[in-house]
Amino acid sequence: MEQRKEGRPHEAADPPMKAFLQADAARLPFADKSVDLVLGSPPYMDARTYSAGMQRGCQDWIDWMLVVTAEAVRVSRGLVLWVVAGVTRKWCYWPGPEGLLYEWWKRGGHCWRPVFWHRVGIPGSGGKQWLRADVEYVLAFTGCK
Repeated sequence: MEQRKEGRPHEAADPPMKAFLQADAARLPFADKSVDLVLGSPPYMDARTYSAGMQRGCQDWIDWMLVVTAEAVRVSRGLVLWVVAGVTRKWCYWPGPEGLLYEWWKRGGHCWRPVFWHRVGIPGSGGKQWLRADVEYVLAFTGCK
C-alpha cells in the first residue's frame, strides 16, 4: 500500500467536499453530473410539508416532482432517490409516488423498481384503517433512455 507524506495510507489524497447549501430544488446550484447521489424526502402532497407551505394536490405534486427530479438527475452522476408516500384523504388514496414513476417512465426516463422503507409509529400512518401504512417508497431515478 502506498504511503502518503503524513503516513496515513487510508486517507484519500483529496478529501471530499462537505457543504450545506439551501436552494430551490428545481434550480440546484451545481454543474451537470457533479454529485454522486441525490437523496431527499420531499413534501408529500399536502402532508409532511416541513412547515414550508408546500401543500399541493396529487397532480400538481407529480408535475412539480417531475421538474425537481429532472434537475436532480441533471446534477447526479448516480441515482436520485426520493423517500415518498401518497396520502389518504376521506378514505381515498392519492397515488402521487406511483404517478411520478409512471410519468417519468412515460417521458423516457429510467426508474428502478420501488423499494420500501419500513417504519412504524409515525403519527398519521393509518388512522382508523385496519391496513396500516408502515412503509414508504424509496423511488430511484436516472436519466433518459
